[in-house]
Amino acid sequence: MKTGKTMMTAAVCMAAGLLSAQMICAESRIKAGSYVGTGNGRNGEVQVEVTVEEDGTITDIIVGENTETPAIAGNAIDVLPGLMTQNQTLNVDSVAGATLTSAGIKSAVKDALTQAGADVEQYQTPVIYETEEKTIDTDIVIVGAGGSGMSAAIEAANAGASVTVVESNAYPGGATLYSGGMVLYAATPEEAEEYGSLDAAGLQEGMKQYAGEAYNSELALDYLNHTKENIDWLKSLYGKNDLTDSHDPGYVPMTPEDTEVSHTLAITIHPTEENGGLVNSWVADTLYQTAVEAGARFLLNTTADELLTDEAGKVSGIHATDNTGNTYVINAKKVILATGGYGGNYEMLKAHTDMEKPFYLGPTSNKGWGIEAGESVHAKTAHSTLPDIEGYNSMVYGTVGGLIVDKEARVLDENDAPIENLFAAGELTCVQALDVVHFSAGENISWNIYSGRIAGNTAAGEL
Repeated sequence: MKTGKTMMTAAVCMAAGLLSAQMICAESRIKAGSYVGTGNGRNGEVQVEVTVEEDGTITDIIVGENTETPAIAGNAIDVLPGLMTQNQTLNVDSVAGATLTSAGIKSAVKDALTQAGADVEQYQTPVIYETEEKTIDTDIVIVGAGGSGMSAAIEAANAGASVTVVESNAYPGGATLYSGGMVLYAATPEEAEEYGSLDAAGLQEGMKQYAGEAYNSELALDYLNHTKENIDWLKSLYGKNDLTDSHDPGYVPMTPEDTEVSHTLAITIHPTEENGGLVNSWVADTLYQTAVEAGARFLLNTTADELLTDEAGKVSGIHATDNTGNTYVINAKKVILATGGYGGNYEMLKAHTDMEKPFYLGPTSNKGWGIEAGESVHAKTAHSTLPDIEGYNSMVYGTVGGLIVDKEARVLDENDAPIENLFAAGELTCVQALDVVHFSAGENISWNIYSGRIAGNTAAGEL
């Protein structure tokens, strides 16, 4: 998926590895064999089996038992062993979005090498990459491969646009991978009567109690009225008959004055218990596979760092840099920002909460760049301060703050006029339709899909 990445040439790599191995052999007594080391990952211990020769050459690294989240840690488990074996060094880049798992794997390899009698300090040769500048021309560039970005990519590609998606992490999914795998939809009149679930108007009434000044009742109700349609769309992409509706009681009071929850918040959909239950990968996997099949091009491990404009000041693309130092000028007729929130930016998080030590339950790669990019072209922004209610005094499920868009996902400027060629979707825009309190009950994924689809269709329709 990643283009333009040029690893250190095989000859240089092997020479460095052999030299390192000879130094190790000269300075330590290594007993050839396989050794199991352990390290601490995100969720607990990670076991790694390392096979090493007497001359110090690492011939194999296999990650064994661990309790890491597969959807998030899978890429680190798949990628790091090969990089360390190929380059004969532990000094390789951690996998973006899985830094704790990466650290655990490296620590486990270090432990195994120590058991073999190796001097681990000799396995610290830095990997040198050749870098180049790339220019890509595309109809639409989407920044962020979360639920909103991938939904936008699917709709735009299916409409005939050439689509390039830039993602800073090594894997797609964004905050969707940190969710419980539920997707909300508003109850039909029949479901509302049978289960006590809330229809679109009922859901909106609950959200309005906690919403900020930027809350847009018209936009929010339009979104809620389309939640069932989005579920049907997602089901058709998923293509399996193992999804179930959940009617569990909601956990958020209808008003801040309520002391308990006595109603069903909404209906959510997720795989049945027999097929994994509340797993967080089914949505992301479905969207990614569909986007690729539709023809969207993904640049993973690639971080957008500048929103480009032409001589007339119109948005014309982005500049980005990948994890090996390659740079990209991506010329695009339309730009869709789907960069998530700013939970990975502690200063921004502190500025918009009343918490002393806020803890964000999402990807740390969400650093608020989309907001900065929008502001660079005078986009209108808004934030909702997290309300002080029980259960939300330390954990942040979503950062409700970002760019203001119209019903067609066009980013608005400070005078409420659309900024030409610029669109936004997902958590970056949910300040108008959601509130922080309700953010983690499936509404986030639901909003991401809805707003992403709107952005993709509108942008493609303007080509």
